[in-house]
Amino acid sequence: MARSYGVTFSAGDGHTYVMHAATFQRSASLAAALGVLGGATLVLSAAFFSPGKYILLPYALFVVATGVVLKSCRVTQYSARFAIGLASFLIASTALYVFISMSVSTTIPWHGHLWRFLFLLGLGAAIHAAVARVSD
Repeated sequence: MARSYGVTFSAGDGHTYVMHAATFQRSASLAAALGVLGGATLVLSAAFFSPGKYILLPYALFVVATGVVLKSCRVTQYSARFAIGLASFLIASTALYVFISMSVSTTIPWHGHLWRFLFLLGLGAAIHAAVARVSD
């Protein structure tokens, strides 16, 4: 009997999947690349445009671009598309958060950072649940 090397997980649909190291490495590198490019876009937008609600335009562009990239890279599993999208969203948002935190002179306690991160996690999960479904 052939032995399968990889991470075994259940997606909640009654099936058990095995993610091999090559698949995980491809997904992680895709999420990192999208996150870094998206973070650079958000940071440059925040640096050169007026502050405020106009940051929503680069965010929307980033979410749409993530969906297009997931579709063009032919990521077949919903859970992989969701994980890649959410990870890239969190990387990009963290880059923007660090940039804004360094440019503002006020100090925020650790629980202030924690609830902001959890809010971004929830928002990113809600957005990329829909993006992962549409980019199939």
